[in-house]
Amino acid sequence: MKLERKHGIAIMTLGCLILTGAVLVFISVPDWGNFIGSYFQGVNPDEYSPQVAPLLTTWKSLFSPLLAQVGDYMKAAGIFGGCALSVMGLIALFAGANVIRQSAKSA
Repeated sequence: MKLERKHGIAIMTLGCLILTGAVLVFISVPDWGNFIGSYFQGVNPDEYSPQVAPLLTTWKSLFSPLLAQVGDYMKAAGIFGGCALSVMGLIALFAGANVIRQSAKSA
């Protein structure tokens, strides 16, 4: 199958969409990790009724380190995923530009 100019434009469009997804991953996933990692930091058991305070204190002591670790993993996964998507998007952009250039040479 001969690749034409429209195929190169389609590949470059796909690259732009992948780069858009990479930016969204870079912005949102580490932010979610920060939110999850600090989820119990804002909970003050003294503000609740005396029946609930021991339960909240236990939950905070049990789940706060776990959520902090999960939040750190989410931040790392967001950065890694954003980098991987950026590289894939750039490869698609360069491949599309190469297809356009090759189709212009053969025309």
